[in-house]
Amino acid sequence: MRNDNMPVPANNMNSNDPALLRLLGSLTELGDGFCGRQDDLMFLQNVLASPEFHALFNAHNAVKIYGENQCNPVTLNSTAAMTALCNDMLNFAMIPEVRELCFLLMKPHMRALFDSHDKLANGEYIPQLPEVPGPPDTEYQEDSSVKVVRLVKGNEPLGATIKWDDVLNSVVIARVMHGGAADRSGLIHVGDVVHEVNGVDVRGRDPDEVVSLLSSSDGTITFKLVPAEVETRNAMESQKCEIIPKQVRVKTYFDYNPYNDNAIPCPEAGLSFKKGDILHIVNQDDPMWWQARREGVKGPRAGLIPSKLLQERRQALNKCPTMPLGNHSTELAFQRSSLRIPTRSGGLRGSKRKIKKIMYQAKKSDEFAQHEIMTYEEVIPYLATEHPRPIVLVGPPGVGRNELKRRMMATNPDRYQPAIPHTSRPKKWAEEDGKEYYFIERSLMEEAIRGNCFLEYGEYKGNLYGTSIETIKRISKAGKVCIVNVHPQALKMLRESDLKPYVIYVKPPALDVLRQTRQVQKTKLGHDKNANRLFTEEEMVDMIHVGMRMESLYKNYFDAVVVNDHLTQSYNELMDIARKLEVEPQWIPSAWMR
Repeated sequence: MRNDNMPVPANNMNSNDPALLRLLGSLTELGDGFCGRQDDLMFLQNVLASPEFHALFNAHNAVKIYGENQCNPVTLNSTAAMTALCNDMLNFAMIPEVRELCFLLMKPHMRALFDSHDKLANGEYIPQLPEVPGPPDTEYQEDSSVKVVRLVKGNEPLGATIKWDDVLNSVVIARVMHGGAADRSGLIHVGDVVHEVNGVDVRGRDPDEVVSLLSSSDGTITFKLVPAEVETRNAMESQKCEIIPKQVRVKTYFDYNPYNDNAIPCPEAGLSFKKGDILHIVNQDDPMWWQARREGVKGPRAGLIPSKLLQERRQALNKCPTMPLGNHSTELAFQRSSLRIPTRSGGLRGSKRKIKKIMYQAKKSDEFAQHEIMTYEEVIPYLATEHPRPIVLVGPPGVGRNELKRRMMATNPDRYQPAIPHTSRPKKWAEEDGKEYYFIERSLMEEAIRGNCFLEYGEYKGNLYGTSIETIKRISKAGKVCIVNVHPQALKMLRESDLKPYVIYVKPPALDVLRQTRQVQKTKLGHDKNANRLFTEEEMVDMIHVGMRMESLYKNYFDAVVVNDHLTQSYNELMDIARKLEVEPQWIPSAWMR
């Protein structure tokens, strides 16, 4: 009996090719005569009757027809013809046009063009792989415990490391790199004992000798291996499935060069990266060495990187979280004194200008960041569509954050808004609640401070002032971007909140640039008093030192760095970052989405 649910492909055809019509017709005629499962026949009919398959079939025919109709090359050696032509034209060298044509044809880029034509015409672009001797890639000798594996060595490493096993008294496969040639073959496994390499007996030899033998081998490499115990391998695979988490992406917080790492098993198998790179962790079997790929970089083979446990141990011993491995020089040290406290006027401590009020009071010392060890952080891509991420500007006083913030808000006041502070002082007769300040009773504000509801706060002349976290949230929920300047000590609280901040460090330029930009006369175009006032040499040096200390302590919290060497250029760079936040996914800590 025919199944009524089966489609009739011929009625839905998008192609009139006779061969395809006959194929679909023969499937329909099979009916009950099909000896296999009816579900398989239905699946095959659905695939062959689908519009996608017909489009693919038509595309194949079009490419085939184009290939049959395209012109064959006139010559396979155009370079020789061009040379002969130039020799013949020498007889007419007195004619200027002939001399110019000969000169053009003999130029290097023209010769390269003719050479490329000849290579395409002769099909030299098709890669030629060396022939593999023997019929199979893997063969088992009379002793079934020994297998012979042949791999073609190309430009990439084989993707496996070896080690000496004291129990077996032999060299064994220590690690198979994810995506490497050995892994793709499916023939070499961790624990396999190496007996021979290209016919050379390596039993009892030092691993370095085996590595040298592999490095000097070209083309096909033949291994004679004793497979790891099946029971042991199954147990390892089962254990790996239980304890190894899913593949993750991590952001790096240190630079790494495997050739500067004396502890890595094989520097050639290592993966170098810079601080801030995103890595795709593909294997964590080894507690000390992970396998990873750099996100966005094509290539099948993974590389070795130090695990989080190993790197944290190293950095704890070095007491320098951001020092690259292999570099034993110490970073620039700063005195363990507190940072300069920013003021509402924007001046530096030591300035002759009158300090109006302190807007920050820390519960913890700013030295907490020195004891945090950050190596890798799990991240995920995120695009803020409904609730924009607040943009947080940090930097030393006097660097120009207020002016950059003012320019951003002036560009689009409906899009960019500040976080209006709260205060416990009484409202003056001309003030409006929510315009310059949110006015609140002191007892309520003190209670909110105890509940960690304020990002930063301070007291001036008996009145409290502070920036509320809820104010920033309210702006974000309204679909607007909150621009806020904070002391760097507030960054840890920001990261622990659900605000998903994007932190930009506004960095002072070099001292000579500061002299040129901060020692100019006041202009009528400026609005920020701090941006237009004159700075003393001591203040500029102090600004650079404070900025260096901020960067040393808090740079792991920075998402971007803008050097304010030219105000207009810095503003444009800041606006480019703000636009990218709206249209491009950004990597954020995965903990923010839990």
